[in-house]
Amino acid sequence: MKRQGLRRARLGFAKGNCQSEAFWTKNGFVRTGEEVNNGSYTAVVMERVL
Repeated sequence: MKRQGLRRARLGFAKGNCQSEAFWTKNGFVRTGEEVNNGSYTAVVMERVL
């Protein structure tokens, strides 16, 4: 991704899923403060600078 010129990677995990949050945090992602409700759950947005 970095070679293709992208500067950040973003993802979302289901709010309340502590295991997912811990995994992505351990891999360098941080919360952006954004949350997206798609109807069935709320996704917490995280990103990592590449």
